[in-house]
Amino acid sequence: MSVTFIINFNIKPENTVVFANIMQDVKAGLPHVEGCLGVDIHQNSEDNLSYMLVEVWQSQALHQAHIARLTANGEWDKIAGLLAIDPEGHYYRVL
Repeated sequence: MSVTFIINFNIKPENTVVFANIMQDVKAGLPHVEGCLGVDIHQNSEDNLSYMLVEVWQSQALHQAHIARLTANGEWDKIAGLLAIDPEGHYYRVL
């Protein structure tokens, strides 16, 4: 059974262009990562510094393996450096 991971990002105002470019790369590349079934990226219509990613994965373990790779290769640190606060993410299942 698939799992949905929803994560919210709040970015620093000076990082809007860089973060938007990264999100375009995520939108294009993430569906090609093993276990990813799809991703939707949303920007808050009332706060352009707030983003939400809705990712669907074959399993929580495959998502966690992806995050481990991002952490190991330094990509996660690049994203974290653009944020105003730590991101908040949770796993969900369809009822």
